[in-house]
Amino acid sequence: MYTDKKTKERVEVGRRLEIALSMLGFNQGLIQFADSKANGLVVVSSIFLASLAPAIEHVRTAPLPVKALAGVSCAASVLALLASLRVMLARAHDTHEPRPKSLLYHKHILGFSKAQSYVDEVRESEAEKVLESFLMSNYDLAAIASAKFAAYKTAERLTLLGAVLWIAAEAAIVVA
Repeated sequence: MYTDKKTKERVEVGRRLEIALSMLGFNQGLIQFADSKANGLVVVSSIFLASLAPAIEHVRTAPLPVKALAGVSCAASVLALLASLRVMLARAHDTHEPRPKSLLYHKHILGFSKAQSYVDEVRESEAEKVLESFLMSNYDLAAIASAKFAAYKTAERLTLLGAVLWIAAEAAIVVA
C-alpha cells in the first residue's frame, strides 16, 4: 500500500498510474527537447561552414595566420556539428541490472508472438505490475535525457567556440 507522506492518506493505484504516465510524458518531452536544441546547433554550425566556403579563394591568397584561423574555425565548426549530432545518438549507459519484462518497452512488446497475446498480458496484469513497467520506463527515459543533456553541453560549448572563431576568421578574411 502506498500512502502520501504528507497527508498519510492511501493513494490508489489508478492515481499512481496517472502520475507515472504523466512522468513518462515529461521525460519523453525532455528527450525531444534535447534533440531539438541539438538540431538548432546543427543548423548554426552548418551556417558557419557554408559561409566559409565562398571565402576559400580569399583564404588561399591570404597570409598564413588568416589561413590558419580559417582552418581552425572550419575544424571547430565541424567538431561542433559532430558533437550536435552525437546528442541525437546519446543513450543511457547500460547498468546490466536484471529487469523483468516490461509492458511498455517496444522490444519486450514485440517479443510476444501476436498482438493479442500482448493485449491479453496487459489485460491480465495486476495494476502494480503495470505501474512497475511505467516506473522502470521513467527511470530509463530519465537516464537517456541525462545522457543527451550531457552531450548537449559539449556541443553547445563547441558551437560557441566555432562562433567565436568564425567571427574572427570572417573579420580576418575581410581585412586581409
